[in-house]
Amino acid sequence: MIFVNSVLFLIFCLTSLYFLFNEGRMIDNPFVKGKKYFATGPQIFLIFTLATGTFMLGEYSSTRLSVWIAYMFLGSIIANGKIKFNLVLVCFALYVSYMLVSLFFITASRGYGFRVIAKYIYPFFVLLFVNKAVNSEFVVYSGIKYIFIVAIIAQLVNIGYLPFLYGSFWGAATMADHLVIAIVIALGLYYVTSKKKFLYLILFFGAFPFIATIRTGIIAMVASLSVFFLFKYKWRAVPFILLVAVAGGLSILYVPNIRNKMFRKDMTADEIIENREFLTMDDIDTNGRQAMWDWSLENFYQNNKVFGSGIGNLQYVFYETKHPFQPIRIVHNDYVQILCDMGLVGLILFLSVSFSMIVHTFFIYNDKKNNEMIRLCAIIAGSSIVGIMATSYTDNAVNYTLATYSYPFAFYGMALGLRQKYGR
Repeated sequence: MIFVNSVLFLIFCLTSLYFLFNEGRMIDNPFVKGKKYFATGPQIFLIFTLATGTFMLGEYSSTRLSVWIAYMFLGSIIANGKIKFNLVLVCFALYVSYMLVSLFFITASRGYGFRVIAKYIYPFFVLLFVNKAVNSEFVVYSGIKYIFIVAIIAQLVNIGYLPFLYGSFWGAATMADHLVIAIVIALGLYYVTSKKKFLYLILFFGAFPFIATIRTGIIAMVASLSVFFLFKYKWRAVPFILLVAVAGGLSILYVPNIRNKMFRKDMTADEIIENREFLTMDDIDTNGRQAMWDWSLENFYQNNKVFGSGIGNLQYVFYETKHPFQPIRIVHNDYVQILCDMGLVGLILFLSVSFSMIVHTFFIYNDKKNNEMIRLCAIIAGSSIVGIMATSYTDNAVNYTLATYSYPFAFYGMALGLRQKYGR
């Protein structure tokens, strides 16, 4: 696998660099078969990036993230268009600024601080770049097309049909989160086109978290779909949200593998229902997560509640296995990590980014003056960021930002870019 990953890494880096500084070319029109449209080099680079976010590339994952941060930064400078600042960008800029300030609090290794910052700063540069680069509906649909194609391949790889590529893609837990984003995109397209093929894609992508028994993926799916219907139907979404919540609850009760992972005791669905009044959080199997969270908060947050202990300190302790939970190397909770590293100030700034984006995309989607594509990008961004926020409670979703956390900001940037095109 080292050889395959090395070749893919080299191809990805050189191809992306070529696209980024290229004037552009004619590529296939996603609306009309046999027709083409002109896409600029940075736009083709974006399509390529969206298509390849699911590739981890093994030992090159950190290096690739560093390269793509540089590419996105350069892209935000050279791309045509302008960046229109709003509350989300301001909140994100403040969060990035505070992360840099937090480097001075570090008592261990600043290298780990920079590693954490890189995972958050990449979506920030994605947002800046896409905001400038995307002024074409064709680019949005082309990006979606390749997201679907590669997501299908990645799902087959993780299920085991293409084992020779297994080490090149992110693992099952990360893919479950990424597929939630793909589900939201497919659902949005179904409402736009009424084509049943998108319903089949939803079923195909949605099956993976259940087959692989990934609880975080199911939680993210329930959260994203609930917000999607809230965007679309507002107060009338309550029945849809209840339906999604009930479906998620039933899967926990009646899918044996998921039920066995959820509860410490070996119980049937009927036994759980009969004893529901006596069940407590102690009966929920968190795979040791709760103990890690309690230990981390006690050692890094309790004495530094406001400003935290310094960004990267917690990651240093876990990566260097200087904790009692060996061989685990991540704390499996982004919010705990933020509290430990940057305290309440960091958590408030982080949440302000997501919540301001959710609110803004809600208003963009429900503004009938915006065209169909702008509204589609808005509902995808607002719904998918909620799914990532949900899974961040039981996993470090930002660690896989190339495949997870960056995508909602890419679609939000598309909505902003298209709005500028139409003078919004």
